[in-house]
Amino acid sequence: FQCRANDVLMLFSEQGGVYKLYLENIEYTTGKKVGEFIPTHFRQNDIDVVDIKFLEPDVTYIFCDDAGKVCMVDSNEFITEKRKQKYVQNGFAGGSLVNSFAIPTSELDSKYLKATSLLGMKATVKLSDILRKSRTAKTCVFAGNIDNIRKYELITLEEAENYEVGKASAVK
Repeated sequence: FQCRANDVLMLFSEQGGVYKLYLENIEYTTGKKVGEFIPTHFRQNDIDVVDIKFLEPDVTYIFCDDAGKVCMVDSNEFITEKRKQKYVQNGFAGGSLVNSFAIPTSELDSKYLKATSLLGMKATVKLSDILRKSRTAKTCVFAGNIDNIRKYELITLEEAENYEVGKASAVK
């Protein structure tokens, strides 16, 4: 992906860690050089990165796993005055990630999350109806309704099928 030297990246690990990386701290190299080993910036030996997002104010990162669990992380929790690398051990609940999204927080009330299973079953829930326990918790949204989720999509109300307020619905 394209980025600028002054961008800040959020690296999300399989173990649930969140790493805030200032690209200006990474030495510029040409295509012939290998580059820098990112885990050394956080005094780690290895990081299993499952997703990378740009750090922007007022954005909600949404992570969805194959078991029907959804984790929502507010970007403002990671914006700090101090300009240093940051590592949060339990920044989000890790798992078997299927999809992730970055959406302006102001749009949470107008967007819906649609899950599709391996067998084609579908369920929909309004993003603002998803319980947000804490920064480190996943909420069980679709589990029990559909199994083996293979795809998640952000949709509008017009695209939702038989949506019922307050619960995952439209299971077919």
